[in-house]
Amino acid sequence: MASFNLLADPWIPCLRHNGAVARLGALDALADAESIRDVAASNPMDRLAVIRFLLALVYWCRGNPENDPANTAGTLPGPWFDKARDHMESFALFGDGPRFFQAKDSKARTITANYLFQEIPTGTNLAHFRHTRDGRDGLCPACCALGLVRLPLFTTQGGAGKSPGINGKPPIYAIRLGGSLLETLKLNWLPVGSIGRPSWAGVASPNGLGPVVPLLTGLTHVPRRVWLSDPTASGDRCLGCGQPGALVREMVFAGLGSSKPSPGSVAPQWDEPFALHPSPSTRAPVAHGLDPFAKTRADGHGRWASQWAGMVSLGAAKQTRRAQVPPAAQPPSDRTDQSQQLWIVSFATDQAAYYDVTEYCMEVPPTADGQVDLERQAERWRQEGNRIAARAASASGRPAKHRNSDVLAAVGAVRDAIEAEVGRGVASATALDWSAFAGRYRGLMQAIGQSLAPGVTSVALRSKDGLGRIAPAMDIPSAKAHAPSAPTVGGT
Repeated sequence: MASFNLLADPWIPCLRHNGAVARLGALDALADAESIRDVAASNPMDRLAVIRFLLALVYWCRGNPENDPANTAGTLPGPWFDKARDHMESFALFGDGPRFFQAKDSKARTITANYLFQEIPTGTNLAHFRHTRDGRDGLCPACCALGLVRLPLFTTQGGAGKSPGINGKPPIYAIRLGGSLLETLKLNWLPVGSIGRPSWAGVASPNGLGPVVPLLTGLTHVPRRVWLSDPTASGDRCLGCGQPGALVREMVFAGLGSSKPSPGSVAPQWDEPFALHPSPSTRAPVAHGLDPFAKTRADGHGRWASQWAGMVSLGAAKQTRRAQVPPAAQPPSDRTDQSQQLWIVSFATDQAAYYDVTEYCMEVPPTADGQVDLERQAERWRQEGNRIAARAASASGRPAKHRNSDVLAAVGAVRDAIEAEVGRGVASATALDWSAFAGRYRGLMQAIGQSLAPGVTSVALRSKDGLGRIAPAMDIPSAKAHAPSAPTVGGT
């Protein structure tokens, strides 16, 4: 019988500070966290899922952060995780006993194990330049572990009876980054109210979550009934990592029924600690191949501004919660006078159709005034951008019946390009030159003027001049004269 355990067997790809890359078991990764620069998985969904899983282990074994001298020693002490060692059987991938994130269902049919990874084509979902054979190609046990820890974060609607994960359509996730895996874990190990129990400790079916979902119950919520078949050898290579060896080719991957509350009952309350506030403006755009900060549908202009304001607020909220941690339990670099680096992972999907995943890093300013200023500037930019089309239509002097087909189409194309450029700048820097971004509008609006108002008549010259002057007005007062706005993010 196959044997593989997430605590002891190597499955987490780790990049050390010296450049070496190796797979480690969860306990070894926690013990060596100071020497590990980052999780070395190529897909940001895997990196995020592993960090979230390791944090769940820390909360389960240690609880909330405390003023413990051992917490400042540059390690996560081994005895902290004796609780996990006492429950090794709960982290097994195979066998007749308890299995990690799995539940047996003898009535469900088996399908290809490749459904664990969204980027691997299955069935009739063909991917250009990549082809798979259901029932023959498969995944090694280490990659199966990565696929399982993805499920709580990135499971989407999969048809009748296959509800999405606890976060619904995957939101935009954001966590704080440190200079090592140890520092990243400590930066995101924040005080919470109710810790609860994880699914591997015998929590009931995810359909019975209760009115308020504790932290560990939500972090380990598995919205599918999974049961991996034993790996078998055939000489083929793993579709995930490319390594030869025994592969898991089939699994049960059944739904748990509808997650909608029954009439008269209350939907479970859950605040994902690593997600922006779950609203339409803070979900990844469904636009294959498009920049996530650009327009994706008729009302999508300026969407990045709402997303970015949420990211800034998330940084402020985490900074406030970090202040509750005793100073001795804080990482050395976690000072209030430093900017906070947020890592953002955005997964674009339309129910069971997957498009792409993107990632960004951004700096959140260290002061409350700076955070509020940035939020207000982004909101001002969004409002001004929404006025551009109406101002252009008025300046063009075109009859109203022509405005939609001529002016609005031209302005829409210009705005798409500028919003994508500004969004990328926002994601990578805090010192933003808003006047320079506004200047980009003037140059392109002058080109629109030449197109919409050709000729040298007085009317054409006035239209050219009016169109060429259009740009967002970003002269807003400092936030110091205003009360800070409340963060609009989730938290546990």
